[in-house]
Order: sequence, then structure tokens, then C-alpha cells
Amino acid sequence: MPGRGRRLPWPAARLASPARLRPGAEHAGRTFALTNLIVRAAWRKQGIGTGLHRQILAGRREERATLTLSPGATAAQRALRAWGWTKVARIRTPDAGESVRDVLILFLPGQM
Repeated sequence: MPGRGRRLPWPAARLASPARLRPGAEHAGRTFALTNLIVRAAWRKQGIGTGLHRQILAGRREERATLTLSPGATAAQRALRAWGWTKVARIRTPDAGESVRDVLILFLPGQM
């Protein structure tokens, strides 16, 4: 499995599916973690999420951004794919009764 034996940024997490990218050595300033970007269902399809996404990531100096989300968050999964995010793994976390999360990554254009 790619990345086997490497430390993930989520210390208690376990891979539920193989990572397709090797995480490599992490250092301060390498990865921006996007924790939440939520648009109410009634306000979707108006460009609000796209605008917020662009503003949040504009001018970031990190090499990449990462986030986790529920595999069942289909509207968010669809939007993130449209914005260039790639699913690289599925993890199980011990919090909240072994929740399953998809791990997504986006390489930031200013750092490639």
C-alpha cells in the first residue's frame, strides 16, 4: 500500500482505503487545512460556495490544501471535485463512534 509506515496528519486515524499519493515529509507551512465551508441548501447553485472557496485559497503560500468530509456529503463532494480537489484516501477516526471520512487534497497553483 502506498504510504505504508508514514505518519498521517491525523494521529488517531486509520486508513480505510489505500492512499494514492505518498504524504512525504510534512513541514510547517506545507499544508493548509480547510476545516469547514458550508453553504445552506437554499443558497446553493448561486456561486456563493465557489466565491468563498476562491477567496479562502487566494494567495495561500502553502503547497497544498487538505480537508476531510463525510462520504455521504454528496453536494460537497461534487462541488469539491469541480474545484479540482482529489480524493486520496478514506480514513476511520475513533471519534464519534468510528466515523468514516474521505481525505481530499488540492495542490495550490502558486506553489506548483
